[in-house]
Parts: sequence; C-alpha cells; structure tokens
Amino acid sequence: MSAAVEKEHDGGWFTRVFMDPMTEYTTFCRYEILHVAAWGADDKPEFRKRGTAFNDHVLTDNPADGHPEIHGDIKWDGCSHNYFDEGYQHSCGRGSLVALGPIFAYLYDEAEKMMRATGQHTEGLE
Repeated sequence: MSAAVEKEHDGGWFTRVFMDPMTEYTTFCRYEILHVAAWGADDKPEFRKRGTAFNDHVLTDNPADGHPEIHGDIKWDGCSHNYFDEGYQHSCGRGSLVALGPIFAYLYDEAEKMMRATGQHTEGLE
C-alpha cells in the first residue's frame, strides 16, 4: 500500500489520493476531497471530523480523520466513480466550484503516477 498523497487546493479544498489499503487490487486509486472548515495553529487546515454532523462543529487537523465531501475511485482506463456527500454539496461562491475542475485533473495525474509505480496499465489516464 502506498501512502496517501495530500494537497491543499484553491477554493477551500484539500485532497487525499491513495491506493486501496484493504486490497491488492491496484488498477484503481481512491480519492477524497475535503472542505477546509478553518485554519488552525500555524495556518494548518482543519476539517469536519469524520462521523460528525455539519452543525456539530467538531474539527480535526488530520486529513485522514476528516469528513470527505466528495470521494471515489479513478480506474486505469479513465473511468471513475464519484460520490457527493449525502447527494448535496454546499459551496460558498463560484470559485469553490470552479476550483473542482483543476482538482479532478490533479487527481487523475496522481492516480496515473501511483498506478505506474505499481506496474499497472494507465492508458485511459494519459
């Protein structure tokens, strides 16, 4: 299993990309897109804690413990499965949604790197 690649993006978004830690099936990568709820000590991003309700205002600075707003899989052939939190996505202004386009391009690039590192086909990711 490879470690998660984590990155902060424009529009208040943060990503995690990783190979599935529970399987040897390496023809796809998993991803999570988290919303930065606040910036804590040393301007470190904080996220809604996984398993809490939005209005609970329980935060964590550990992205692995954060609640993903969007998550899914990117396959070697370019197909993807994308799940939006509870079928609803609130965004604050045009910029936060427009920023998702470059974020998905970045996710595909990271998925290709990870799959190449494991010797998998990546024809649909190029």
